[in-house]
Amino acid sequence: MDAFDSPGSRALLASALDAIIALDASGRVVEWNPAAEHVFGYTRDQAIGALLTDLISPPETRPHHEAALRRVLETRQSTILGRHVDLDASRSDGVRICVEAAIVAVPIHGPPLFVGFLRDTTERKRAEAQHRESAQRLHATYEHAFVGITEVDPNGRYRRVNGHFCALTGYSRDELLARSFSEITHPEDRAGDLDLFRRQMQGELGVYTHEKRFIRKDSTIMWVELEASTVKDETGTPLYGIRVVRDITERKHAAEHQRIMLYELDHRVRNTLAIVQSIASHTLRAAGVDSSIAAALTDGLIALAGAHAVLSSESWEGGDLDAVVAKAISAHERIRTQGPVVRLRPSLIVMLSLVLHELATNAAKYGALSNETGWVDLSWKLADDRLSLSWRENGGPPAEPPCRRGFGSQLIERLIRAEGGAVLSTRYEPTGAEVDIEVPVLFTLPTTAAA
Repeated sequence: MDAFDSPGSRALLASALDAIIALDASGRVVEWNPAAEHVFGYTRDQAIGALLTDLISPPETRPHHEAALRRVLETRQSTILGRHVDLDASRSDGVRICVEAAIVAVPIHGPPLFVGFLRDTTERKRAEAQHRESAQRLHATYEHAFVGITEVDPNGRYRRVNGHFCALTGYSRDELLARSFSEITHPEDRAGDLDLFRRQMQGELGVYTHEKRFIRKDSTIMWVELEASTVKDETGTPLYGIRVVRDITERKHAAEHQRIMLYELDHRVRNTLAIVQSIASHTLRAAGVDSSIAAALTDGLIALAGAHAVLSSESWEGGDLDAVVAKAISAHERIRTQGPVVRLRPSLIVMLSLVLHELATNAAKYGALSNETGWVDLSWKLADDRLSLSWRENGGPPAEPPCRRGFGSQLIERLIRAEGGAVLSTRYEPTGAEVDIEVPVLFTLPTTAAA
């Protein structure tokens, strides 16, 4: 048509990003630009002269589209004329798409002319639907999570809270949105909490977790474990913080109760050992028992107390081998130790404490520690979850098998036999006694060698 025959019109049609379709009064296509070819799959030659509804309207919506278009063409008055409307359309290959359309009447002399501007919005609609679904899923997860979830602005004021957090703190949503997290944080925890948050908002700190106390609306105190992260803009600047809160009040109370009970247990065991030591000392002295025997018994009780001290410091859950060794040989010099960090179960701590005490006592009486020049090398290693200890005496008198097995030797053998899977090997060499002990360990933490 003449309206589109000028070079400027042709250039405009060719460069337009939207489909531009011109219709005559009968609804037939009189112009079809390259963008329309791309959107609907028909060439310009195929489209010219065809009814628009035959080209792009799906069969089930065609009657409705034809009626609407007829009203526009016949009356130039319609709810879709000059407005943007969403339509279902069909391509030449039958693929359904969504389009946004606007139809305007062109003010020219002669037969009326109508121009439609159509934009393929299929991907946008799909993205919007996915966004709505994602937002709904996020909202459902946010509100029905079994943890408190909050969002705070860079000043620490709440900008969003979920229902579980309201239930935890006793405050309504509106009450929390009018506060900052510091206002409901225990005074003793505010400084540390604010410092971590400030560093995170300044980009110095990433995701972090820490424990703190909140003061509920009813003035009761609750302990929480808080995991804090941030949402950042495209430059990496934090926009706001996300804080996930778990109530650990019962866990804290249980831990405190356990601490008190362990303290009481430790106190009673120490008293019991002191009483046993006192009774043994008085009994042996009253019976006229040789002082060396009394000293041996006392030393054994001291070694047992040392094992207890290691267990007590670790809440009776186990202990490190280097701590056990240090306690057992603390009364002796010239014992050199070397080995990896090994975590021992409680039964091994008691057994090794007494065994190492007896070995050191024997070395001080008869072996390498009985003179001024001898020494002992005590080392250990791990292999296949088994701990191997090596006791090597050097520089002392030659070791000889004893004429009779004393109490110390019998104690060592009994302790080793009592520990399932343990093996004891003793050799008497001209350079000194050599003892190897192998025991299964419960778990290990191999790191740097212990001094």
